[in-house]
Amino acid sequence: MRAHLVLGAGGMKTLGYAGALAALADRGVDYASISACSAGTFFGACLCAGVPPVKLVDSVLSTDLRRYLGEPVGGPLLGHLGWGNWRWPRARFKEAGMVALFRELAGGDPSFDDLLLPFATIGVEKRGMLIAAGRLAVERCLGQLAAITAESSIARVPPPTAAGPAGYDAMAENGASEVMARANSRLSSEVRDRVFISYARADRSWVDSFQVVLKGTLRSKLVRVWDDSQLGSGSAWREEIERQLKSTKVALLLVTNSFLASDFIKDVELKAILEAARGDGLVIVWVLVRQCDWQSSELEALNCANDTRRPLNSLNQADLDEAMLSIARQVRLALS
Repeated sequence: MRAHLVLGAGGMKTLGYAGALAALADRGVDYASISACSAGTFFGACLCAGVPPVKLVDSVLSTDLRRYLGEPVGGPLLGHLGWGNWRWPRARFKEAGMVALFRELAGGDPSFDDLLLPFATIGVEKRGMLIAAGRLAVERCLGQLAAITAESSIARVPPPTAAGPAGYDAMAENGASEVMARANSRLSSEVRDRVFISYARADRSWVDSFQVVLKGTLRSKLVRVWDDSQLGSGSAWREEIERQLKSTKVALLLVTNSFLASDFIKDVELKAILEAARGDGLVIVWVLVRQCDWQSSELEALNCANDTRRPLNSLNQADLDEAMLSIARQVRLALS
């Protein structure tokens, strides 16, 4: 059996790949290509460099796992105290230990051109963008399956251009290249960097209060906090609100009876916010400003940012300041 292998992330948990790869080797599985990310890259690179799975198992069982971390900056004593975090350039370890282990197992320091199998790896820093990419991939796959079902027969899928396993290998490699190219393009071009405040007009004073708190908490963030008071004169307000939501990373919902009673919020703003949360990585932070029947709304399935037993309008000034600061910090965390 020949397969295209994909190895994901997971930190130290990816040591389990050693056993999985050994089991696949026992069943005669070999690989046309390997793709990996994060910690899975170590095992993928080893396989592509010709390291047999049994050798990976022996290494995992016999190696002091502290070596995977690398040599700490400042040596064992100062490294234990986090010395590398207090000097520039800030780094706890001189070099990742997995790099040295890879060189040992591979018997050198091979380049991509030296590898025995085609190998691809990717690293992305933005966690929210990764989540969005994962959701997007699933939605696209489900959409493709739905399209195939609608055509009533999977037999309508065109056969490979070349006969036999080689043809399927070529299809898989071409398809994987196209998917990776689309994903990289989306990750590099799609930026959500806005906080959108959704509220009912009757609760405008609460928006002004949150704008002040958020300005102080988010001062070091390159982010804009937007509400509909910033609509320009003559703006097509509905289109502008929908445009702002497309670049929103965090939606701050100020929930009251007026909020729940608003048809525009329910049919336009909240609908768009929930769809973006499901498909594009938008984060919802909803706040109970006044007691209302939020349990009968879509918000019932989402965690509230404050104590629902004590809505904001029931608090004394000191407790209110503390609650609003906590909410602003939750918004800041969601932006990281």
